[in-house]
Amino acid sequence: SSENTSAKINSKAASLANKFAVLALIFGIVIIFITPPMSCPDDDDHFTNVMRIANGDFLPSVENGQAGSYLTEDQYNLHIRFSSNVFGYNLLDYATVKELLSTERSETKIFVPMEPINPLSYNAAALGGWIGANILGIENAYSIYLLARISNLILFIFAVKKALEITPIFKNTMFLIALMPMTVYQCSSLSYDTTIICGSLLLFAYIAKLVSADSSYKIKNSDIVGVAVA
Repeated sequence: SSENTSAKINSKAASLANKFAVLALIFGIVIIFITPPMSCPDDDDHFTNVMRIANGDFLPSVENGQAGSYLTEDQYNLHIRFSSNVFGYNLLDYATVKELLSTERSETKIFVPMEPINPLSYNAAALGGWIGANILGIENAYSIYLLARISNLILFIFAVKKALEITPIFKNTMFLIALMPMTVYQCSSLSYDTTIICGSLLLFAYIAKLVSADSSYKIKNSDIVGVAVA
């Protein structure tokens, strides 16, 4: 019957979505902890924007006519120390990690000039950083940096899992694209590309669902909200 067929399709979609969530979580966590700070493309700039928002400054600041962000001294030191570490050639050793994890939080703020970027793109990562600093009471910049990256990964997993459950077509294609090493690498960094990728896949899934639906289907509020958010 059509009901049994629909149930089987939904069961397969849920199974594929769950497999993606598990694999993406494993690969993403590994990437986060083996990749040195600021070694993803433009990571130093993304770090500056994310930490600004996590520190409570949603919009860029202006000093002497130049837009930029204020970082705490420990965040600034992490930024400066690794910002020249392009593409992660200088791998972290145990002693460096131990040192980074023991650094205490500073109240002193330092201004970092940079081009302002839409803060909405960083909300997931900044939320992780804010929770780490203000809810969990974490006292060092490196741990907050890791939590911010994990938050982006969680957004990615949630969004793609939802997209796989929604789309009636190209499920396997989306599954494979989302698990490509570059996709997981990018979406476990601080980059705003995470938001773009999540929004794109969700938008495709909702559009595919609505286009494939028969004429009796009535658009739901959840469809409208989903498309608007994406």
